[in-house]
Amino acid sequence: MEEQNNSVWHRRSKLELSVMAGIFLFFFYIIVSLIPIVPSESETNFCPQMETLYPDSSFANATMFFEQDYAKYSVDKLSKAVQIPTVSYDDMGVPGEDERYEVFYDFQAFVEKEFPLSVKHGNLEIVNEHGLLFTFKGSSSELRPVLLMAHQDVVPIGNQEWDFSPFSGYYDGEFIHGRGTADTKNTLVGILEATESLLKQNWVPRRTLLLSFGYDEEISGNNGARPMAEELVSRYGRDSLEAIVDEGFGFMSAFGSTVAAPAIAEKGYLDVGIDLKTPGGHSSMPPDHTGIGIMAELAKVLEDNPFKPSIDNGNPTLSLFQCLAEHAEHMNKELRRIVLDIDGVGHRKLFLKLLQRKPELLYTIRTTQALDVIRGGVKINALPEMVSLSINHRLAIDSSVPAIMDRIEHFASRVAEKYQLGLYSDGDEVLVGPNGNFSITAMDKREPAPISPSEGLPWKWIGGTYRHVLGETAGEHKPEGNIIVSPSIMPAATDTHHFWALTRAIYRLSPVYFEDMINFHTVNEKLRFRSHLITVAWYYEFILNSTL
Repeated sequence: MEEQNNSVWHRRSKLELSVMAGIFLFFFYIIVSLIPIVPSESETNFCPQMETLYPDSSFANATMFFEQDYAKYSVDKLSKAVQIPTVSYDDMGVPGEDERYEVFYDFQAFVEKEFPLSVKHGNLEIVNEHGLLFTFKGSSSELRPVLLMAHQDVVPIGNQEWDFSPFSGYYDGEFIHGRGTADTKNTLVGILEATESLLKQNWVPRRTLLLSFGYDEEISGNNGARPMAEELVSRYGRDSLEAIVDEGFGFMSAFGSTVAAPAIAEKGYLDVGIDLKTPGGHSSMPPDHTGIGIMAELAKVLEDNPFKPSIDNGNPTLSLFQCLAEHAEHMNKELRRIVLDIDGVGHRKLFLKLLQRKPELLYTIRTTQALDVIRGGVKINALPEMVSLSINHRLAIDSSVPAIMDRIEHFASRVAEKYQLGLYSDGDEVLVGPNGNFSITAMDKREPAPISPSEGLPWKWIGGTYRHVLGETAGEHKPEGNIIVSPSIMPAATDTHHFWALTRAIYRLSPVYFEDMINFHTVNEKLRFRSHLITVAWYYEFILNSTL
């Protein structure tokens, strides 16, 4: 009997073990199937690197730009450009009528005097008073033109005292000082130095090269860049250019490597004005909340609810980190694993947290709002009848102007209902109230730029030129580590938005050490001069690589 019981127990035990084993194997299979296989960097191909481009050897080697005699010549050119105070003010009037534009005649005269070969062979045209448009006509009508851009204007100098006069163009042996040295007379002069040098060597392009230098980029480019873009569309047609290159980021050190990151996208732009009209009266009999107080409450609500960051596959900032993960020499292993397997469980959320530690990176992936101007009240003993708030937004590439307007309308409605105020949004009545009205108006606005391809012929020109200039031409000024070329996104606005009709291949870059661009848009702007020489060399080689 005991033997029989043992046999039964043995059979049950085997059965239970078999069932348990089966259950274990089933769940093991499910769990394993849910765990993504994380590829090693050698197995991924997020960011293929282009080959180094060697320019036509029948032209002088660009190392000549780093010789002492040329450096003196180059300092003189950039210094003279900075000495001309081509300032754009927000309230500029009509070109040809507003006297503040007259200084741009001086800049035109500077270009004509200092770069005579470029003016002659580039058939310089003046567009809408001060826009400078060059056309170096190519010998082949089958090749689509390439356009290089920069802008003549600079932002105001502010009220703070500068170490050196802001329009001195002073060179101290290392830095050249003054407004516009970094943004962006450096690239404008560098382009013209390159064309002047090529023309001295009897350069004749096969592909037409265009240069477009606007004069009001700092106030949206409607008088400078836009008319030139319209002229080019009229002349060549839509989608007629091979590529456009304008200002953007410099190159920088990252994880033991040097990354040059041309921006293939640009955030959108939206200025919103909010006006609040409320009844006036004597300050001795005020309501509990004046118009200034109510506007302040709306301002606080907006700032207490910042836009949330997001990053989808294909976002240029993610592409930048994936490129670094594949090619950077010393990236943290955990960060490398996260970005190469961004769809892994929790990886995207963790990556966003990491980006939030670096505001300059966070700005590239979320919409920003800056409450920049507020006005209200005219006298200390009179209640304010009108209060105005101006907000600047830079739209993430997954956002839109209507989405931002809807958000502002939502928060304004909450405040309006609390104080029994009416609300208008772009002229449309949203709420009716007895105590006054909010009015929301979209002013200067544009959607995020279309994303440009990070492949194809223009991308090869850009990347191949970077690899040669930084890896070989720059000599003692070469950066450390291997050279990586990666897409990125431009968080600020450029004149390129006027040129979208001409090509999808629009790239924003400045071939300088990012660390050498000091204090652009603020006091004591300056540029380490080695970067200007690299700029000249880069444009020289890029022009050879793209036009012959």
